[in-house]
Amino acid sequence: MGHKADSSFFAFKKPWSRRKDTILAYYLEPYLAKVRRLGRPVLLVDGFAGPGKYGDGETGSPSIMCEKARSAMEVAGPTVEVWGIERDAALHRSLESNLSEFHFFKALSGAFDDYVARIRGKAKTHTTFVYVDPFSASAIDLNRLTQLAAPIAETKASVELLLNFNTPIFVRCALAALKRHVPPPVAGEEDVGESYEPGDSGDSPVDLDGLDQITGGNWWRDAMSERLSFGEKIDQVVAGIERQLRQRFAEMCWVGIKAKQEHPIPKYHMFFGSRHPDALELMNDAMVKARGASDFEVDMFASQEIDPLIIGLAARWLPRRELMLGVVRRAFCRCFWKDIRGRIEVLLKQGQLVSESGKKRINDETRVKQADGLRAV
Repeated sequence: MGHKADSSFFAFKKPWSRRKDTILAYYLEPYLAKVRRLGRPVLLVDGFAGPGKYGDGETGSPSIMCEKARSAMEVAGPTVEVWGIERDAALHRSLESNLSEFHFFKALSGAFDDYVARIRGKAKTHTTFVYVDPFSASAIDLNRLTQLAAPIAETKASVELLLNFNTPIFVRCALAALKRHVPPPVAGEEDVGESYEPGDSGDSPVDLDGLDQITGGNWWRDAMSERLSFGEKIDQVVAGIERQLRQRFAEMCWVGIKAKQEHPIPKYHMFFGSRHPDALELMNDAMVKARGASDFEVDMFASQEIDPLIIGLAARWLPRRELMLGVVRRAFCRCFWKDIRGRIEVLLKQGQLVSESGKKRINDETRVKQADGLRAV
């Protein structure tokens, strides 16, 4: 399916679109520098590209991809192709026109689902990054999405996925399909101004089969238990999507992004999947860096607040890098990678951690563990 956004949606860039694009931009620059070492051409795909630029002149996600690709190739980076997929005929024409300056860009007409097999085939020879940010939740088919990762197992290919999922919309559609009470958005708890009710859009998935297709199964129905609050239902759906994606991606993380910091209900969740822990490191730092333009579901750690987690994970000997990855997996988007490394150094100097070498300044391969007598947290 495609999104139902028409040209009016792209008249000017909304705050939430700016937040998502900030994360995308912050990630792609170090990503392209990193994958250059693989020695393979790169494919960047925007599955729901829109016109590429907004009516107010601001760049859209396919434009950001093209700009980052051009910059990477100018400094002897990898050969990069960028595909922008757009179903709406008028938006597709605008996409072709707006990005015509980029010779490596292809504006593809049709629905994202129509190109999954083609992307999957391309991923066997290209390092591939796919951005999926549909206007409507009904455009997502999780089983189809996870097929993109098949080349990882088949050819050890590098395939990464960044998925935006409007979880509150999905939960309201699910409750409507089950003929249960659909709670209206509450001011002060979530973004009422950008809210959605089932039936607002022509392709809203209010039938059970459509919801099963979105989530790759019927597991979501248990998450709609009347015993759970609206926020708890959202948490259950997020956990279920993570489980589905983790079957294909060795590294899987997500973060909820709010319209306002005081809202307990995030506006949407961004899920990221990759085969490689290096990508987790890069995306964590991209998300933390983007916090200045966004309100996230989790708060930043003060430097000393991360210490109990580090000490707890170091209950056995671990290489420093593996310990740092453990922190990111447990507390994604809470602090920069360099700050985790810095706290490990402080804990070594304080004697709360010990290194196998006996030194306080160590490298990523040096094993560390908590000092004797300390308890894991």
